[in-house]
Amino acid sequence: MEERLTRTIGNLRNWEDLAQFATNARERGQLTDEVSDAINTRSAELGRTFISEKTGLDLRDLSPAEEKIVQVVSEYVGIMRRQGKYPGRTLEQLRNRGLQDAVESAVCRATPTQGFQNLADAALDDLSYEQIVVD
Repeated sequence: MEERLTRTIGNLRNWEDLAQFATNARERGQLTDEVSDAINTRSAELGRTFISEKTGLDLRDLSPAEEKIVQVVSEYVGIMRRQGKYPGRTLEQLRNRGLQDAVESAVCRATPTQGFQNLADAALDDLSYEQIVVD
């Protein structure tokens, strides 16, 4: 992908700008897989910052398992925010339980969480807590 385009996507500051950029690229026939991947990557970067701000968690010096949790939740948060939704329950669980306990609590439930159902409905089960545990 062109360096200027990569820089432009990397400088987008919020999910509304990302969504508008994607719409414009789609309308111009320029929404390639590579551009979509760059948009998703930037969305996850914004998600990581959002998680840190909203939960107060220090997301530095994480174990590999914690890093995977943060990556998956960052992608999930990005998806939700680009859809105009607020992942309040997910953030609440992370804030109240921490990274690993939030995952354990979610996967040990008798019924699937709403987050898991949202991901499954969007064919994104690979972003679920359950998949992290399996991996």
